[in-house]
Amino acid sequence: MDAQDNITQLLHKAHAGDGQALDALLPQIYQRLRELARRQLGRESGAHTLSATALVHETFLNLLGEGRLQFSDREHFFAYAVTAMRHALIDRARRNTTRRRHAALHVDDDISADGALELAALEQAFARLAALDPRLARIADLRLAAGLSSTEIGNLLGVTDRTVEREWNKARAFLSACLGSGDHVQ
Repeated sequence: MDAQDNITQLLHKAHAGDGQALDALLPQIYQRLRELARRQLGRESGAHTLSATALVHETFLNLLGEGRLQFSDREHFFAYAVTAMRHALIDRARRNTTRRRHAALHVDDDISADGALELAALEQAFARLAALDPRLARIADLRLAAGLSSTEIGNLLGVTDRTVEREWNKARAFLSACLGSGDHVQ
């Protein structure tokens, strides 16, 4: 059994309430979650008040608290975790922006509000893409947020690498147009 299959089986057992499976699962997914958290934090402009480790812990505790450990395989788990991380960062940025407004601090503090605006704009662009074409949004999310390759995305969605590449190009063009420039989406 390879590591991917083992993670999938541990996810299924943990969802069923097996505490030992949960204990065995965390060391196997922790490093990948930290990589994904660093990637998410790297996309955020401005000062970070949250470390990759803290983001992983917050996300994992939220997943446990919501009982969201039922995933068909590890790709689904990581894709969901990345979305949860992005939402946590957006919520944190909004809370910080609101706090700054209420505290009536110096105008210079608006610089870090730019990161919140960029995250909110990206989230809105993803929402618009999802409304237009959910599969394009899924491919973009798996590519950008989860860092999956075309082959991994194709396996996950049951399509060819070529289809993933073609649809990724469409999604990237749409997101870039929503964000106002072709330079935003790599």
